[in-house]
Amino acid sequence: MCDNALRVKVLKIQSGTNKIEEEKKLRLLINSSALDFINDTFKNGKNADSVKEVRKLYELRVAWLTGGDFHEVRKNSQNEIEELSFLEQVIHVQFVVTDFKRKILLKLYREGSYTSENIRKLEKEMDLDESRLRSQLKNMLDD
Repeated sequence: MCDNALRVKVLKIQSGTNKIEEEKKLRLLINSSALDFINDTFKNGKNADSVKEVRKLYELRVAWLTGGDFHEVRKNSQNEIEELSFLEQVIHVQFVVTDFKRKILLKLYREGSYTSENIRKLEKEMDLDESRLRSQLKNMLDD
């Protein structure tokens, strides 16, 4: 967690920086912090496959934001029951990570490190993602 404080200082935006660059740096900070959180929190768990899927999502986002390259190897699920419980696990991990990202955004807002406009923009996107996840979970439970 101490890496996050260092990142905030390193990525602190100067007053002359444009909004698009600030937004990109904020996205990179939030996503790389979320990736660190995933790696620290879910080191050795019984839902390692679901954590791996969520980790891939954040690795992809960080690679995209830094201009890096990302290659993923997909494998098929063995049966529908395992896949359903696996998807539920993935959604649960995503909820935990989203909660962590909200805490970081709140901290950054209080510190005044980033404009409230960019923070609100990311919060809205997280709201939409969370709503989509809740809808997916509800649909899985209804079936």
